[in-house]
Amino acid sequence: MCIAAYKANNLRTAIAHLASAKIQMRNFFMKPRIAYPMIITAAILGALSGVLQIVGTPYSAGFGLAGFVGPLKYLDLVGWNFKSITIATVMFIALPVLLNLIFIKVFEKKFKWIKSDDYLVSYEH
Repeated sequence: MCIAAYKANNLRTAIAHLASAKIQMRNFFMKPRIAYPMIITAAILGALSGVLQIVGTPYSAGFGLAGFVGPLKYLDLVGWNFKSITIATVMFIALPVLLNLIFIKVFEKKFKWIKSDDYLVSYEH
């Protein structure tokens, strides 16, 4: 959501998505299509995580990068070495960013199902 929201919002609002993508809930319920890039990315990364045996605990499940809970628990469980740090960096940072950029572009440009304004967070008082 951080990547998708960057064009429509200011940098601070986009960064806030790292801690809580929940700020997009209103937009998600109004335009569920905005979640397609993230859902496809999650499916790919979930399958790849199974292949690479990414592990966690019931408490760390689903956190991903939020608060670094996912990668830190993974590293805590498998040990801090070059291989595990590389896997954590690729799986929790590099691939999610890359895949989201690709799928956002596909859904915006090719299918025209979403546009950057769909991610605009409005602060109504």
